[in-house]
This record gives sequence, structure tokens and C-alpha cells, in this order.
Amino acid sequence: MSFEHERTSGEQDSSLYQITDSLLEAVRFAPSGIPETFGATPLNHAAAYDQQYSLRLSLEQLLVDDISEDVPQEIVEYMRDIFVSRFVSRGTANQENYLSSLKTKEELEDYYLLEDMITRAELGHATPSELLVVRQLLGIRSVELACLTHPYGKKIKQLLEPMRQAVRENVELLGGKYYEDPEVRYRVKGFVGEQHDYSKGLLMTRKRTIGKMPDGTTIRERSSFVLRLDDESVISKETIAEIVNAVKKLNRKSTAWQDEIVLVGKLNEIIEQLLGSDAFTLAIPISTTIYAFNLETAKLVKARANEERIARNNELKQDIEAHYPSLLEAIKAARQERAASKRPTKDIDGMLYVGREGEEDDDDSVLKSRPN
Repeated sequence: MSFEHERTSGEQDSSLYQITDSLLEAVRFAPSGIPETFGATPLNHAAAYDQQYSLRLSLEQLLVDDISEDVPQEIVEYMRDIFVSRFVSRGTANQENYLSSLKTKEELEDYYLLEDMITRAELGHATPSELLVVRQLLGIRSVELACLTHPYGKKIKQLLEPMRQAVRENVELLGGKYYEDPEVRYRVKGFVGEQHDYSKGLLMTRKRTIGKMPDGTTIRERSSFVLRLDDESVISKETIAEIVNAVKKLNRKSTAWQDEIVLVGKLNEIIEQLLGSDAFTLAIPISTTIYAFNLETAKLVKARANEERIARNNELKQDIEAHYPSLLEAIKAARQERAASKRPTKDIDGMLYVGREGEEDDDDSVLKSRPN
């Protein structure tokens, strides 16, 4: 069975699956997880709230029951603290991607089979191949395909490989390719004991680029875990001291430090060995997510958001011109005064910065850190 692709005139994604009865049947019954195993996070967090709340409560028990006494209490508490925030953040991010899509569900309401498929994706019951079709139909920049929460390695041996195999079958069903030798990247995301000396552990991720769809969509797997740095760690005290010193000098204004710490500690090979040997008390697993993202779609989403922002600014300007002409005169006078004083100015996200030399960098970082 094969599914052809065609480029539609004026279409905003690079290609579309030809929607046929055989395609819809194939993706509907493709291998998949469920919310209680490795189902994807719902696209519509609000619509699936009750289900996700119950799921969160059940997953929280994994962070409480049957924890090895070898794991330091500080890490146990850290795992509990970050679980809820990460669970909620994942749902929020998925919904934000859905709400920013190039098309809406309502635009396909005349096609009830498609609408039904999108509804399943909204509620977290769609198969990975259904989610790939929904991503392309609606122009969503990124979607989860599967997600397994496995703190301390619980459920990891029973469900991780079945999740990977299910996603692979879905990807190949739609003509995608899987890589036998995935590109791997490790990054540091946070620190256990950050308020003290940073030497208790590192919150880390491993990203593996595992496949590609015909339309250029990338399939990636992201695993998160805590790497211990306490007395039981396999990392030498000298290396830990180098990591701690590097952390204290970090510039958190960019994400470069996330790679820098991996290099300082020469962590790649160490982590690979720990994860490969299931040393779950030293490299403590948290979760694994497989997702799909399309850079072309992301650019179109960003361009549309910029257009909408410009349109809103123009509407606001016109409203001010019509109802508050004196305010415009005051703004014009202030700009002329600033120009005459020769004080440095900088346009930051549409806001005019005025101040002494060197000050604008701090304000720039603050403004850019705020979500749009």
C-alpha cells in the first residue's frame, strides 16, 4: 500500500497526503499507545483536562512508590518538583502549537472523517500517523507522536521499545524513512541543588534525530534524565569541580551554556555508557517523547504571526490618530527632544529604549525573554 503526494496550488505546506478511504483506514488502525501507556499529549489541553488530570495523578505515584534507597533525597525531591511543571508545560506547548496552526479544524468541517481524526488528536487518542496527517493538513509546526513517562526507569523496559516500534511503523506507513544510525545530541537543562553548589546532579536531555517524512518533516526523540554528581557518581571529583566552576561563570542569556557544560565535563561517552547499560540509579530516567516538526511550516507560522502583529499595531495607530491626536503630538515632541539630546536609542520589539551606553543589553535580554 502506498500513498501519493501532490503539491496543491496555493497550499501553504510543501505537499499534502491524498486523502482516500484506504489512507484514513490505515492511519486510524495503525499501532499506537493510549494515554495510560505512551499516547501523545492532547492537542487541546482544555478539552482533555479531566483525562490529563487523572493521568497526572497516576503518574505522580511513580515518583513516590518503590524508589531505590541509593537515590539521594535531594534528587527524589527534585524529581517530584519538576514532574508537574514539565507535565503541564508539555500540554501547554502542544496546545500553543495547535492554536498557531495555519488552518483551523472548522475549515475542514465539511469532511466529517477528517474532523473526527482531528478530534481524536485534540483528546490524545490519535495514532502517530493520524497526527502526522493532521500536522500537515492544518499546518502545525510541531506535534507529539508518542510520550512515555518512566521516572527511575519504571515501565521503561516494558514500553519504550514498543513505543519506538509503533512510531516507526506509522512513519514508514506514510512513506517516511527511519535512520539506523541517528544523530545524537546531549544538553544540560538544569541543576539539582542550584541554590547551593550545583554539585548534586544535572537535568539533561538526549535528542536523537530518527527519521524524515516525504514533506521534510523531521522525526525526533527526546529523552530526559538526571545525571548524578554526588559521591556515588561515576564522574570524577575533579571533573565535577570543573563543571561547578563553569556553571558559576555561565551566561544564561543564550542557550550555548547547555552544550558548553557537556563539553566541559566530557559527558557524551559517560552518559552513553550509563544509558546503554541501564544504570538507572546513576543516570535516572524521567521521560521519552517522540515528536515531529517541520521547519518550513514553522517559518510560515512565524511570518503570519508577524503580519498579524503589524496589522494590530497599524489598527492601534489609526485608533490613536482618530481619538487621541494630542497623544501623538506628545510622542512626536518627545522623540524630537531625545534626538536633540543625542542620548542613545534602540528599538526593541517596537519599544524605544533610551538610556546610557551599555544599559540597553540588559533591557534587551529581559524583553526578549518574555513570551510573545
